[in-house]
Amino acid sequence: MEVFRFMSIEEFVKFNNGEILHNDRVHNAKTTSKGFCFFDLNDYRPHNAMHFLSGIVNFDICAVFETDKRNLKERYGKYYRQSTTLFPCIFPSVFYATEYCTTEYSNKNFKLIKFSKNIWYQYKIAEEQEELKWIEV
Repeated sequence: MEVFRFMSIEEFVKFNNGEILHNDRVHNAKTTSKGFCFFDLNDYRPHNAMHFLSGIVNFDICAVFETDKRNLKERYGKYYRQSTTLFPCIFPSVFYATEYCTTEYSNKNFKLIKFSKNIWYQYKIAEEQEELKWIEV
């Protein structure tokens, strides 16, 4: 399966150096995930997910991986849609997103396919950009 994850440069460097990344964090937000969270590329596109993940994740890098589904646990998270209403604080629109998590991963069980850097600085919403600029691996 192909999944993507937004992450810090530090995590990306550690992954590329072959380190086994560990994260046992239980997220106190409205999610059932524990550890590192990923989204299925068939369910969401990164340039859309960045809007409902804003304020939650680090946007230094967006990485796309190929991995066996058995390496991940299917969970869900409650997120807010980008509001088009006049009063988004009064009438927030929420949805439940399928997400996948693991407490550890490395380049031994996740194959990096492509990545994108400086997400917010390269994305041009005024141009109705439909994709991020990817660096193929």
